[in-house]
Amino acid sequence: MKTNDNGEFTVETAVGRFATFFDEQEWKYRRDEESPILYLGFSGDGCKLDCKALVEARKDDQYWLCFLCTLPVKAPAAKRAACAELLNRINYGLLIGSFEMDFQNGVIGFRTSAMLPAEDVSLGAIRHLTMGNLCQVDDYYAPIMAVLYSETTPEQALKPKDQKTTPVSGSRFEIN
Repeated sequence: MKTNDNGEFTVETAVGRFATFFDEQEWKYRRDEESPILYLGFSGDGCKLDCKALVEARKDDQYWLCFLCTLPVKAPAAKRAACAELLNRINYGLLIGSFEMDFQNGVIGFRTSAMLPAEDVSLGAIRHLTMGNLCQVDDYYAPIMAVLYSETTPEQALKPKDQKTTPVSGSRFEIN
């Protein structure tokens, strides 16, 4: 485990883990000169994202790690309620991370984070936070765009494409 000159695990050590992971992926990033934050851009199948990785030291040798992606569009004021409903519907079923929206300006983001002791701040943990985030944003980008820029409702946006829109008569359950 890489530490400082005194052998201690620090915020800089944790930021270095993010940097090492990004280097392994051959991703370009830049370091904030005043804060423990790394900035990078990412292009997925359907979108380009502004991302940042940040670290905060907590008490008892705990470190808060966060990876946050911001979508390249803002929710128009008239669509913010529908967007909030959609993001809530998405978040309800997620196992990792959450979508968020600033109601003041319409900025939409997705955050994955973890509070870990120093010994658990590994490249594997960094990979999990980062890739989990990017995959979720890529998966839900199209439904978000549909709600923001069409008359698609939040419920319709999350329906599988092959799902029938009319109810099927008969029992909902089958017992063997």
